[in-house]
Amino acid sequence: MIAERPAAAPGILLIEDEQDIREFMQAGLEDAGLAVTAVADGEQALTCATAHRPAVVVLDMRLPGMTGEDVAGRLRAVLGATLPIVVVTAVADPQERTERAGGLLYLRKPFEIDELVTAVRAVLSAVSPTALAGRSHQ
Repeated sequence: MIAERPAAAPGILLIEDEQDIREFMQAGLEDAGLAVTAVADGEQALTCATAHRPAVVVLDMRLPGMTGEDVAGRLRAVLGATLPIVVVTAVADPQERTERAGGLLYLRKPFEIDELVTAVRAVLSAVSPTALAGRSHQ
């Protein structure tokens, strides 16, 4: 089930196929005051992105059915070339994969939830300095 996010909250689309990791990441971002729509694969991501128009995408590079690079390309085709993406990956050379996906930042798994929150907030601030106005900071 996909929950509607409040209009004032910057929307984060989280794409992670491993349920326990996805739930961990979603809870951490929501605890930091961010609105999150979480999905398990690229097809779900495309459907949600069209409906919710996220401010930032958090993208796992290893997904079932389509690669993270493919998902990033298709999302940008729908939402625009400047869609901000934070890449999360367990691959040995995350910088190369991040560049191929056009990610603004990357985190190598495993990471602390504070690192993810900081990365997402940094991207939101870079895209729209007022995006976090009125949001709680923990």
